[in-house]
Amino acid sequence: MRLEYDNEGWIGLGFSSKDGRMVGSTAIIGLPDAKEAKYYALDGMAESMITPLPESEQTLQEATILQNDGFTVMTFAKSLTDDEHISMGENTFIFAAANSNQFGYHDKRGAVTLNLSS
Repeated sequence: MRLEYDNEGWIGLGFSSKDGRMVGSTAIIGLPDAKEAKYYALDGMAESMITPLPESEQTLQEATILQNDGFTVMTFAKSLTDDEHISMGENTFIFAAANSNQFGYHDKRGAVTLNLSS
C-alpha cells in the first residue's frame, strides 16, 4: 500500500472499529524523523494515549516513510487474510496528516468505507 501526502509531515492510516472514529481504532503511523511506520493503538485523543502495539502485533512488511520535494510517502505491505485489523468485506479506514514531523495534533483527517471483497 502507498499513502501520499502533498506536504512534509507525519501521516497515518487507521482501521476504525467505530464508524470512522479515531478512539478505539488502530493505525499505521509514519514518523519521518524516526524513519519508521508502525501499528499504534488509538486509545484516546491525547498523545500519551496513542501507543505502539506490541512487537508481536507489528505485522507490516517493508514499511517505509520518506520525504522529498515537499511530499511525504509511506509504503508498506501486509496480509489481508491473517490480520485482525482488516477483513475481507467492508472496512472503514481513517486517515490523518500534520504539517509537521513532530507527532501531535493533526488538522487533516477523514474516513472512507471500502469493500475489499468486491
